[in-house]
Amino acid sequence: MKRYLIIILIGSLSGLFLRFLLQAELEQPIWSLPDLLYWFVLGTVLAGVAYLISNQLDHHLGWDRLPGRRWLAGWMLNSLVLVVVAYFGAEWYARWFLPVSLSADQEIALHLKGGVILAFLILAYTVVYFAIHSYRFFGQIRLQKVREERQRMDLQWQGLRAQLQPHFLFNSLNTISALLGEDSERAEAFIRRLAHTYRFMLSSYEESLISLQRELKFVEAYFYLLQTRYPESLKLELDIVAVAKSKKVPPLAIQLLVENAVKHNYFRPDHPLVIRISCDEDALWVQNDLRPKTDDTTSSFAVGLANLKARYRLLHAPEPEVRSSNLFTVKIPLLS
Repeated sequence: MKRYLIIILIGSLSGLFLRFLLQAELEQPIWSLPDLLYWFVLGTVLAGVAYLISNQLDHHLGWDRLPGRRWLAGWMLNSLVLVVVAYFGAEWYARWFLPVSLSADQEIALHLKGGVILAFLILAYTVVYFAIHSYRFFGQIRLQKVREERQRMDLQWQGLRAQLQPHFLFNSLNTISALLGEDSERAEAFIRRLAHTYRFMLSSYEESLISLQRELKFVEAYFYLLQTRYPESLKLELDIVAVAKSKKVPPLAIQLLVENAVKHNYFRPDHPLVIRISCDEDALWVQNDLRPKTDDTTSSFAVGLANLKARYRLLHAPEPEVRSSNLFTVKIPLLS
């Protein structure tokens, strides 16, 4: 209904505008009611025909395939059809409303001027129509790309979690089994930390951002499990300013970097791997000594880091930065 009201409004205004510009050729009082009603109806008919033509072209020659050809076809077809309709409209107007017949020169001037005006009106219409459809079309494309990216990220994120949970749980159960026969208190503490990590993963499943303080508590619980499995081989150093603890990060962002540091670097009790986490008010750094394993394949690390960068892009935030020398450093922005 709204669409048809817009067509009537645009058509009636165009018809009255055309009548006003043709006043010199018609020499007819412009403000008589029948005269105005005629141009009101004629303009509405022209607008309706233009809409029908454009609508049919949209179905048979869409903007997404050849927008330039679609615009040209719309302008030419609208011009051809509407000029013919306007010609007969002008003939009927002259027969019904003009008190005397027009001379040949007057008819030529009327048709020529009316055709030129109508051509420019059609040009303006097709330009506006093209602009509206381009805005909608490219907006839909951008929206579709964002949706596809989010869907892809969700699938990757779920895959990373699914990959973490069975592997991590299997190793943790082996550690618990070994601890139960050696130190029941350490086994109990290990089970509590393990429960905390899985409770965190379940509770953060639907969240796009969590507080830094909450993420660090999870990292500490996760690192405790790693240290229990590799005693004296791993060290974690934290230097966190208090004001940053309320800032936000994506869930498991820091844990992913810690896990990758442990997974892709060698370490032993006499040569432990030190992971340092520090921050200021705006960013956080995760650093570790660069000691790549000789038989290591970094594909999983590349996927994890690309995933983390993509998650920041979806949040319209600066991407994490990676620097590699003697130290491997990842800088991740802290969000408000």
